[in-house]
Amino acid sequence: MFGSSKSHSHHETVGGVTIIRTTVREIRTPAVATEFGQELYPLIDEVLTPRFLINMSHTGYVSSTGFAVLVTFHQKVKAVGGVVKICAMDPNVRVGAGIIRLDQMVEIYDDEESALASF
Repeated sequence: MFGSSKSHSHHETVGGVTIIRTTVREIRTPAVATEFGQELYPLIDEVLTPRFLINMSHTGYVSSTGFAVLVTFHQKVKAVGGVVKICAMDPNVRVGAGIIRLDQMVEIYDDEESALASF
């Protein structure tokens, strides 16, 4: 954890895909978004094959700075030849993802099972 006593996510690898599950209800403030990014970005160098699935089922609100973290993570992973997919977005968060066109950068799935099957 970076600068906070609370982790914003946890991860595990299943079938060569690193699943990142958010653990916070809101990624609202710049500080929380920054801490979330500080948890995500190092994972790129820790895995052999950069294939990531972000499960957002516990998160009901993402601010513009939170979306910026997701976009930056996608860009960093893409730069090393990897892929990021997202699943289980709250319907309101998914609207925001559509507004910023995140859904045109990464594939977004309704559930973890279908997202994992797509890799």
